[in-house]
Amino acid sequence: MTSPSRSDLEDAARRFFDELAREDDQPRSFDPDSLEYHLAFNIEASRDRTRTLEDDLKLNKFDGPVTHRAGTIASLCGVAFQDLSDAEKMLTLQLAARAELEREHLFIHRLTSPASSFQHHDDLFTVAPLREHAATARPMPVSPSGKRYPTLAMVIDDFKARMERQGLGDSHKDEVGRLFGWLQEEIHPDSSMDQISVDQVREFRDNIRRMDRNRQGRSSSFRRRLTDIPERQLAHATVQKYWSATQQLFAWAKSEGKSPGDPSEGLKLDQRKGEVRRSPEPFSLAELKLFYGTPLYVGYKSSTRLSDPGFCHERNQHWWAGVLPLFTGLRAGELTQLMASDFSFADAIPHLLVQEMDGDGERTKSVKTASSVRAVPLAAILLDLGLKQFVERRAKIQPKARVFEKFRLGTRGKISEGMTRFWGRYLRQHGLHKPGRSTHVWRHTVIEGLRAAEVAAEDISAVVGHSQGTQTSRYGNGDYPLPRKLKAVERLDYGLDWFTILGGPYVEAIHKA
Repeated sequence: MTSPSRSDLEDAARRFFDELAREDDQPRSFDPDSLEYHLAFNIEASRDRTRTLEDDLKLNKFDGPVTHRAGTIASLCGVAFQDLSDAEKMLTLQLAARAELEREHLFIHRLTSPASSFQHHDDLFTVAPLREHAATARPMPVSPSGKRYPTLAMVIDDFKARMERQGLGDSHKDEVGRLFGWLQEEIHPDSSMDQISVDQVREFRDNIRRMDRNRQGRSSSFRRRLTDIPERQLAHATVQKYWSATQQLFAWAKSEGKSPGDPSEGLKLDQRKGEVRRSPEPFSLAELKLFYGTPLYVGYKSSTRLSDPGFCHERNQHWWAGVLPLFTGLRAGELTQLMASDFSFADAIPHLLVQEMDGDGERTKSVKTASSVRAVPLAAILLDLGLKQFVERRAKIQPKARVFEKFRLGTRGKISEGMTRFWGRYLRQHGLHKPGRSTHVWRHTVIEGLRAAEVAAEDISAVVGHSQGTQTSRYGNGDYPLPRKLKAVERLDYGLDWFTILGGPYVEAIHKA
C-alpha cells in the first residue's frame, strides 16, 4: 500500500474540516427566554476547547477525540491510521487537531458575528480541497473468507441507533458513547469486525480496570486515563458496567451477522482480591451537624463568598441545593434540571416531578433510567422553610430558566457537572470530603435515613427512583401512590431538630433570595 504524501494528508484534512463545518451549519432551536444563556454556554465551551487544542499542538500530545479524527483523515486517503509510519501518524494527528481548532473558531464566529464573513485562523484551510476521487473511497473490508464485514465504527453506529429506538435515557447513551469512544482508541474504528482479536478485547477489558476514577470525565486520551495505583482505580461496579456494555456490543454484532464471532465471549471480569465495593459514604450524624453548621447555613459573607462567615441568610439556589436533596434523595442531574413548572404546591400533596418534559411539553431534559421518572412528595419542613416562595420567585425572575441555573450544565452526559464541582469544593473546604463524595452523598444519606426509620425497601425505591430488584438492596420505583411515598419522606428526620438547625420558618425580610 502506497503511503499518502503530506499533500494528500493536508487535502484530506481540508475535506474533513469542510465536513465538520457542514455539521455545525445546521438550524438550532433555543427557547427565546434562555437564548442568551445557551449562546454564552456554547461560546465558552468552544473557547475552552480551543485552549485545549492549542496546548495539545504545542506539546504534540493529543486526546481521544483528536485520535479518532486522525483516523477519519487517514481513511479519506484510503489508508488505516495504524498502517501509517510514526512520522505520518504525528502529522495526521496535528492536522486533525488543526481541523478541529479551525472548526471551533468558525463555530464561535457563527455565534458571535453571523453577519460578517469568516477569516480563517489557519492558512491550511484557505485552500479549497480537491474533489474526492472514487478510488480513495474506503470500501467495506473483505475477510479472508471473502465475506464482507462492517467496521467497528459502523457496528457502533448501528448499536447506538438501536439504543435510540429502545428509548434509553440520554445519560446512559452518553456514557455508553464515551465507552465506545475509548474502545475505538484501543481498536481502530476502521478495523473489520472479523479482524478484531480476543487479545485486543482482553487488553481493553484489563485497561478499563486501570482507569483513574479522577480522570473519568476529562478530555484525555484513554491511555492517559490509566493508573496503576489501586486506590485511584475505578470501583468494581463501574468497571463491571463498562465491561457489560462492551460485551453487549460484540454479542449483538454476532447475533446480527455483523461479525463472525464474539471476541469478548468467555472473558470474565473477576473482582480484585481484597477489593471492597466503594460507595459514597453517607453523612454521619456528626457530619450532618457539621455540614449544616457551615457558613452557607448559619450566615455567609455574600453570594460570591459562601464559605466565609458573615451575616447573609438568604436561602438562595446554593442553600436549597443542599437542603432539597436531603429530604427527597434527588440525583444531582435531576436537581440541576428542575424547572419551576416541575413543582406542584397547590395539590393535596405538594410534590415535584422528575420528568423529561418541560412546561411546554417539549422533551428538553434527560433522566438516568425509565424508573427515574417519578413524583416526589415534598415534606412539610421544606414548605415551612420557604421552598414555595423560593421556586415562585425564581419563576417570576426567570420564567423559562432552570430553578438552579447558577449550576451550569455539563456536557457529554455530565449534566450535574456544575453542581458536582461546587459541592466537591465546598466539602473539601470544610473537611467533609471523602472518596466519591460530592452530590451523591445526600442520596446515600437519604437511603440510610429511610432504612434507619424502617421504611420498606420497595418504598425507598419508589421515592428515589430505582427500579425494583436492582439497586434497592444496596442503597436504594414502583409506581406507588403519593400518600405512601409521603409517609416515607416524613420519617426523614435523622434524629435531629431540623427546624432549629436550618434557621426556623421562612421570613421574607431575612431569607428572600
